[in-house]
Amino acid sequence: MSGACILCKGENIAELSHELRRCGACGFLFVAPAERARQQASFHLISEQTVDPEQLAALRRKYPKDSHQKKALYARYATRLMAEYGASIRALDVGASGGFFLQELELRGALKEHLRTLEVEPKYLALTEEYFGYQGAIGNIETYAPVEQFDVVTMFDVLEHVDNFWLALQTIHHMLTPDGRLILKLPNANWAYLKYRLMHALGREQTIPFYLYLTPGGHLNYWNHASIKYLETAGFTLERFEYARPSRQQFGRQYWLRMLGWQVDRLLGTQLFPEFIVTFVKRG
Repeated sequence: MSGACILCKGENIAELSHELRRCGACGFLFVAPAERARQQASFHLISEQTVDPEQLAALRRKYPKDSHQKKALYARYATRLMAEYGASIRALDVGASGGFFLQELELRGALKEHLRTLEVEPKYLALTEEYFGYQGAIGNIETYAPVEQFDVVTMFDVLEHVDNFWLALQTIHHMLTPDGRLILKLPNANWAYLKYRLMHALGREQTIPFYLYLTPGGHLNYWNHASIKYLETAGFTLERFEYARPSRQQFGRQYWLRMLGWQVDRLLGTQLFPEFIVTFVKRG
């Protein structure tokens, strides 16, 4: 046993391989503090780099402007938010990776000048500006000092990478308007731990960093359906929890397998589907 859970402060912590820890009280799966610090020291140096033309070209290939893989998911959430806030919505997408979610808001009537991005890597900010022209900034969500407030902050596949997520949530709470919303898309701790156990059972421990993305700048945090509610203590109320419905556009030939898993999880309540999305409402 080692230390305390950085989520619930429980002391029933199991030491796993590859510097992973798992809380026996809340089920939170996380990278040990010392390893988090080591990774972050190297990862955040990229904020100071200039944009490399070859890296930018690689991003264009990875995120084509007219055929983004997560369009269906982004469209679904943009429609919900526009129904809630209307054309005056002010939104910040943290880790926008090209600005595709903000584009879905704009297509539904949001004003372009009210849409912002925050990136750690300059190349992603450059891609967003090239594709859609949204204004953005380079910064760490843990220490970002916004000059305006937002109705919505979105973090699709981002908070799992954040070292001090409590500080990040404090920053977000401060920048949200009263009754503002925070939307998070996250990997499921239950699925990650199942993969961890399977790799050990199959004698493939060396593949665990690949399957759990434990590289510098990779996943530091894994929540599940139960542990995610602990984030309410940062001044939020959990409004919606759902597993991310697969789309044919994102998964191609794997779509039917993913869809089967999503339906099985939905009917049997196994709580094992790989990704979930939560909406929190600001409180206080």
